[in-house]
Amino acid sequence: TVRVGREDDLIAMRVACGSAIVAGRIAGRVTCEGTRRLSGEGVCRAQINTRRLIIDRGAELRFPFTIYADEVLIRGLVEADVHCAGSLHIGRTGGLEGDVEARAMLVDKGASYVGDVKVHADVKRPEHEVADEPDVRPLPGWHAPRLAFG
Repeated sequence: TVRVGREDDLIAMRVACGSAIVAGRIAGRVTCEGTRRLSGEGVCRAQINTRRLIIDRGAELRFPFTIYADEVLIRGLVEADVHCAGSLHIGRTGGLEGDVEARAMLVDKGASYVGDVKVHADVKRPEHEVADEPDVRPLPGWHAPRLAFG
C-alpha cells in the first residue's frame, strides 16, 4: 500500500502498487491492482489505471488525463473523463463533469453529472500502461483551488 499524506508529494515516472491512499500531491503513471483512494483538492497530474477508484467526500479534483478503472465511486467533486470497465457510481455528495464510457452508471439523488455518456457491455480497462495522452483536454471555467497536485 502506498500512502501519500496531506503534506507529502509523490512524483515518479511510474508507480505500481496493490493499493494507494492519497491526500497529498501526486504525478506520474499510477497503476493499482487494488483500490486507489483520493482526497484533497486541486489538479491530479497522474495517469490513473486502477481496479477500484474512490474519490472521498469533500474532495475537489481535476484530472487532465483520462481515468481508467474497473469500478469508480465518486463522493466528492471531480472534473475528468472516465473509462470504467464496470460500474461508475456518483454518490449523493458527489459530482462529475466530463465524458464517461462505462459498462454501468448510477447517479444518486442529490448528485450531479455533466457530460456525454456511452454505456455498453464491452468496456475494458487496459491491462498495461496507457501511452501518454498528447492532448490534455481543456476544462473551461476551472478556478484553481488552494492546493495543486503535481
